[in-house]
Amino acid sequence: MATFYQPAVLDKVGATAPATWDEWAGVAAELRKAKTYMDCFPLAEAGFFTALATQAGAQWFRADEDGWVINMTDDATLKVARFFDKAIDQDLVQTDFGAYSPGWFAAAGKGEIASLTSASWGDALVQGISGGAGQWKVAAMPRWDSAGFGSSYLGGSAVSVLANSKHPRESLEFAAWLTSTQQGIDAEIEHCGIGWSPSRTLLAPRANSLRTSSAAKTTTRTSSPRRRWSKIPSGPGGPHNSSHSTSSATDSGSNHQEPASWIQWLTRNRKS
Repeated sequence: MATFYQPAVLDKVGATAPATWDEWAGVAAELRKAKTYMDCFPLAEAGFFTALATQAGAQWFRADEDGWVINMTDDATLKVARFFDKAIDQDLVQTDFGAYSPGWFAAAGKGEIASLTSASWGDALVQGISGGAGQWKVAAMPRWDSAGFGSSYLGGSAVSVLANSKHPRESLEFAAWLTSTQQGIDAEIEHCGIGWSPSRTLLAPRANSLRTSSAAKTTTRTSSPRRRWSKIPSGPGGPHNSSHSTSSATDSGSNHQEPASWIQWLTRNRKS
């Protein structure tokens, strides 16, 4: 996730993209004096709140030896809830519509919405704002505090293996490689269009580090020894063993060899 913003709108109150949520609230209060909202807060869509709670360090579900533990009222979640309860009460956020709705596109095009904190794929939708060409930049999303994280995830996707697959084990290991290694993520960015759009024209210098792929993907796999495939080009090797693994893909990691070859192999052999 990141924060897309209109510099010209923030300039109205002498502000720049806020680095913390407290700074965000201060800028939002100043913008309201100029009859502008900092962002939307969709009341009927839980994904945005979930993403912010996760960034603050919330963990709603965890595995215990006796089963799953569910806790949706931990300190991090309540902190985020109280923060946005206050923001809503003070009319700092637009609650009449959510991001990417017709109302949002209209308001953003008229400069009535200063910023958008959303997933990396949001840049393609921001480019659809009427008159918005060259008017938007992107920066790191605000942080809660040292206990939280620099970013989060919003949306995402999964790779599944069908029950009647002829090669379930190999398919699952390939899915794990595709969604949890630098080679796999680089290949998806180059050939499948995930992550930042190819032009990256929206990226501000401050956001260069955000070129990490933010398409967080979850893969559950059965424990199995590391192996190679006889038909797939060697290079990355197999995934690390794990009974349950959740992986967020980033651009940090070791050098890789021919990431495109895996996608090319999959394309050539997709009928099998």
